[in-house]
Amino acid sequence: LMDADYDGHHITTLLLTFFFRHMPELIRKGHLFIAKPPLYRIRLGKNDVFWAQDDRHKEEILAGLPANARPEITRFKGLGEMGASSLAETTLDPKTRTLLQVGI
Repeated sequence: LMDADYDGHHITTLLLTFFFRHMPELIRKGHLFIAKPPLYRIRLGKNDVFWAQDDRHKEEILAGLPANARPEITRFKGLGEMGASSLAETTLDPKTRTLLQVGI
């Protein structure tokens, strides 16, 4: 679980290298996953919240909103800026999270 920005991607690469060099069996057995937290929260009114993984995904969501919509867009600098409930909903809850299984 790393930040959704470029620095977080770099740290993910460093950790993947560590696991590949020192614990490759974890990868071969399918036990290593990358959690994908959102980079943006797009709030439309009080009840509609959209989560965007990256800039492209954010633009896709915005393009699908009504022309008169005034969304509130929050970019998360890191996981520490997300509230506990948002982090749980988007990244930790097995029902709603996105995980990438690492393979060799």
